[in-house]
Amino acid sequence: MVERAKRGHRLYRLTDVDPMNPASIAKALASIDQDFERVFITLNRIGIGPPADGKKPTNIDGVLVIFTTPATGNTDLDINHKLGRVPVGLMQIELPVLQDGVSTPQAGDVYFGSLQPTDKLVTLRSNVTSKRACVLLF
Repeated sequence: MVERAKRGHRLYRLTDVDPMNPASIAKALASIDQDFERVFITLNRIGIGPPADGKKPTNIDGVLVIFTTPATGNTDLDINHKLGRVPVGLMQIELPVLQDGVSTPQAGDVYFGSLQPTDKLVTLRSNVTSKRACVLLF
C-alpha cells in the first residue's frame, strides 16, 4: 500500500467513501475500475491448471476484452483480440454501473456471434443494447 501511494495512486477504502455522496461513490468506483483494468493489462494472460505440454502449467490462456455492445440487440460486433489463437470459449465478467449513486449490475448476456472466431478476430453479440461489457476470451 505504501508503494502504491508513492507512485501517486489513491487507495480507496470503504471507510473513505461517503455513501450519501454520489460523487464520492463514483470516484471510488472509477478507481476500482482502473485498478482492475491495470491488473488485467499487467497479467494479460491467465494460466490455471495442469501442464498442457508437460512443462508449463496452463490449460486456460485468456485475454480480457472490454467493449460496448451495439445499439441494436443481438447484432454482431467484430472485436480484434490478442489471444494469438482461435478462442474456444468466453467468460462474461459483470461490470456494475452507477445509477443514482448506487452500483447496479447490468442485465444481459454476451455470446459468440454468427461468424467463426479466428486467431485475430471474434464476433460477439449481446441481448442488451449499448451495454459496457467485459469478457475473458480463452
